[in-house]
Amino acid sequence: MKPLKKTYEGESDLAALFQNPPTGYGIVPFYWWLGDPITKERLSYEIDCMKDHSIAGLQINYAHSCEGGRSYGLTYQSDPPLFSDDWWDKVKYLMELGKKDHFSISLSDYTLGTPGQGHFTDAILKEFPQMRGRLLKCETMECTAQKKISISLPENVLNVSFVSEEGWKDISRLIEHNGLDWCPDFDGQLVFIWSEIQEYSLDPMHPLSGQKVCEKFFGVFEEHFPEECGKDMIFVPFFRLFLWIWGMKHLKFVWITMM
Repeated sequence: MKPLKKTYEGESDLAALFQNPPTGYGIVPFYWWLGDPITKERLSYEIDCMKDHSIAGLQINYAHSCEGGRSYGLTYQSDPPLFSDDWWDKVKYLMELGKKDHFSISLSDYTLGTPGQGHFTDAILKEFPQMRGRLLKCETMECTAQKKISISLPENVLNVSFVSEEGWKDISRLIEHNGLDWCPDFDGQLVFIWSEIQEYSLDPMHPLSGQKVCEKFFGVFEEHFPEECGKDMIFVPFFRLFLWIWGMKHLKFVWITMM
């Protein structure tokens, strides 16, 4: 491997690049569109203040209150209201500033992407309720040898097994009409595993999940800015987060989902 060229004593090319990153690389601060009204004059002023600070992009962010919603409070209202005609106009203006000063913009779904907030995930679940997430649950029951068991089982049972000193035995085939009538040969435990639908959740592993997020979230940006949008999506794993990045010429969107 070729050693890094020294630029000055104790410094390498890599370290120098961190101090003076090339265009397109740098800081991407959260840009909170809350509080005072978002005007073109305010945007121009704030962007001007960020010049010469290695800003590579801005991520528009919203916060939530403690009231309403399902998982947490509803997203605070902004001026202009989120996704209103005036809001789209301000986004367009910010894009124009970004083109001039060479930075990208993005929109975080920190609050917007959670079901119960009234945005794109709710639209998806309304159209495709089968895309709701499920919670795996488990329960055990002590059994006595030669004593018959007659029980009703939870809905959406995935597996019923019997565990004893003789080992593990899958008895799911004995389930009839969501019930179990059976007599064990040994003392042991019945183990039930089932799934429970979570009303306000979206399963990211559902085969339609990526497609519908593209349509309901990314798609609306493509409708408003057809000349700015690319055609590809990149999936980047980062610890327990997945960043779903919609490739754009000057506009990038990030969806972060806890796995």
